[in-house]
Amino acid sequence: SQGAIDPDSIFGSRVPKLDLEEIFPDSFYRGFNPVKRRRGSSSHWVRDALTNQEIVAYTSKMGQKRRWSSLQAIRKASKTRTSQQSAAETKPAA
Repeated sequence: SQGAIDPDSIFGSRVPKLDLEEIFPDSFYRGFNPVKRRRGSSSHWVRDALTNQEIVAYTSKMGQKRRWSSLQAIRKASKTRTSQQSAAETKPAA
């Protein structure tokens, strides 16, 4: 089932940088009086990054044991068997 597929094998494990100022520029709030606070975070998450052990534990807990490529291989094999069966069924008997 798809629930067993590791999403990192589809989307990758790297998350792109997110710049909230780019997404919500000051011009977006023209005419409003927004409550805009300075972020306290330095945006340096290196020390708080997940360890390999935490990643492995999470994927195991979620049951994500297969890679997307394994599902593609199964589907390809299934299609090959189906087309071979169809060809055999349509072949006239000798």
